[in-house]
Amino acid sequence: TVYPGDKLYAVTENGKTILRKKVSKEERDKIKEFNRVFYEVEAEIYDDRHPEVLEGNQDWWNAIGEELLNATRNGEGFRILDVGSGTGFVCHALGKYLKTPDRFICYDLSPAMLMEARKKLGTTNICNIGYYCGESDTLPFKSGTFDLVTINALLHHLSDYAPLLKEADRVLKKDGHIIIAHEPNKLFFASPVARLGASFYKMLGLGKTLTDEMQVLVNKELRRKGLADQDLSKDEILRVVEFNSPVEQSRVAVSKDKGLIPQELIDTYFPGYQVVEL
Repeated sequence: TVYPGDKLYAVTENGKTILRKKVSKEERDKIKEFNRVFYEVEAEIYDDRHPEVLEGNQDWWNAIGEELLNATRNGEGFRILDVGSGTGFVCHALGKYLKTPDRFICYDLSPAMLMEARKKLGTTNICNIGYYCGESDTLPFKSGTFDLVTINALLHHLSDYAPLLKEADRVLKKDGHIIIAHEPNKLFFASPVARLGASFYKMLGLGKTLTDEMQVLVNKELRRKGLADQDLSKDEILRVVEFNSPVEQSRVAVSKDKGLIPQELIDTYFPGYQVVEL
């Protein structure tokens, strides 16, 4: 099976003990490769399929641009790293606040997604933009490099996000900022009412799904790479790709065991940070 087991194990980090799903290295690698395959297929149509990412958060990112970039600019260029950049949403969203001296790095697992980002951003001339393809477990940058690290709509795709968060802390400057956004809040979905509402939303056909063509192409690539020995349903594919998403674990039901707890992430991985917004 391609699905991780349901057993929990306790792990202590920075003095905090939390429970995690027990996922083997082989299963973690499979989940990572599922995501790579999925987004290689979806790259060209990603923007059309995800208006909630591209449109719903723009006002919030405008406020971030005003507060973190415009208000603190001192003549020197900012160094910004966007991990899981996809088609370049964050860079595009912050575009009017970026200046020529700034250096913005789009970093993603999928070459096809980075190609779409380059198409979108390549003619904007908003600042010096770099495109790096790699995995999030080990970021290929020196410690203390960036003024701002952004992680937008990425953590719920990872079976183990601890290595990424530790790396984000490492590459950030001492007085830098980190933004983690657009993630499913586990505390919200702890409410039966919230889960019922989300289930009803899915029953109306308004939830996330794949096109028939995407399903065929994803399955073809999964089988070619030995990641699946038979074709998977749309729900089965999404269950792996959206590993930590409460709403993608079955066709209708919503899980209370998936998602992330913001304060827990801060306490565990960023205990010495000042929280600007939660």
